[in-house]
Amino acid sequence: MHTSCGGVQCGTWTAAGHQLRDLEAPDTLLEVATRRARGSDLIFLATGPDATSLAMAQNTVHMLARLGLQRHAVLLADSLETCERVGDRILGADACFWTSRMLGVRPSDSISLRKYWDWRFRFYWAKKHYVAELLRLGFSVLQVFDITSGLEIVEGPGGSPEARSA
Repeated sequence: MHTSCGGVQCGTWTAAGHQLRDLEAPDTLLEVATRRARGSDLIFLATGPDATSLAMAQNTVHMLARLGLQRHAVLLADSLETCERVGDRILGADACFWTSRMLGVRPSDSISLRKYWDWRFRFYWAKKHYVAELLRLGFSVLQVFDITSGLEIVEGPGGSPEARSA
């Protein structure tokens, strides 16, 4: 069940009242990052529901596996449904999460948002929010920010490297 909370989609809940792999559930982000990180290093992947993004996510995870790094990655999917459909196949069910922190209402009535308002715009803000939160929590994050667009390395406290491409 999804409900609206001031333009942000609220969580999906089980009958017992627990959120389903929602990074907005209390302490979930810290718990999963602590469990999956190598020291303070964490790989943060994101995928949308389309076949291209899912194939790219799976390819990225295969490359991480060849390096022995896949167990240090977390996959952020655009929805619980995507996590349930492909999370286990791509990275493992215990590493696939979604967020109820999604923009439900266009932030402005610009021409570009009218033309291109889809899951990518709604998802972008949430992805950036979680990277910032992980940095605040003291993690160094290697983020595949848009599986179909490129790679961004963000160093945490005390780090200096920065690589960005789109």
